[in-house]
Amino acid sequence: MTEDPAPPRDRPTGHGPEQAHDHGGVPSRGEAAGRPGPGPAAPRVRRMGPVGLAWRVLAMAAGLAVLTAAQIGHTDDFFPFSAMAMFAQPRDPDGVIDDTCLEGTREGSDEVVPLGFPDAGIARSDVEGNLRSIRKDPQQLAPLARAVDAHHPDAPRLTSLTVCSDRYHLRSGAPDGPPEHVALVTWEAR
Repeated sequence: MTEDPAPPRDRPTGHGPEQAHDHGGVPSRGEAAGRPGPGPAAPRVRRMGPVGLAWRVLAMAAGLAVLTAAQIGHTDDFFPFSAMAMFAQPRDPDGVIDDTCLEGTREGSDEVVPLGFPDAGIARSDVEGNLRSIRKDPQQLAPLARAVDAHHPDAPRLTSLTVCSDRYHLRSGAPDGPPEHVALVTWEAR
């Protein structure tokens, strides 16, 4: 008697579980990822629409405009889009380097007291960036003097505040002697 062939749904097709791991010892992409079979199809790529493209172009243009304005105006008002000159200035190995500082005198004394920028509640770069304006109007130092007084409530009040610079003269890129101390602008209490 001849045997009936298996019905089509029960017949091995080469794609069922009994054949899933028979690839000559090499796992398929899906099997390598822990799934039987040849693996998922590649995701469909979606193109950016005109609205998405427009707002990205506008955002980039706005950022470039602010960066350009900060470079031209030499200001850090738009930080982090500030003037990059403070980060990338080449130095003459036989030139001068200025180290900006603050100093003042207090009531009842002519002794000059060195002060730190944190005492005034300001960053050194903010003073350096506005030095041209401060030289034109030294009264702009009055709020810094008040901040120093508030930071040191037990000390006598400041009667003057000076933005100064220690100038280091370089020779072959190294300091050549002690710094020269220079007063740049002084505010006097009224």
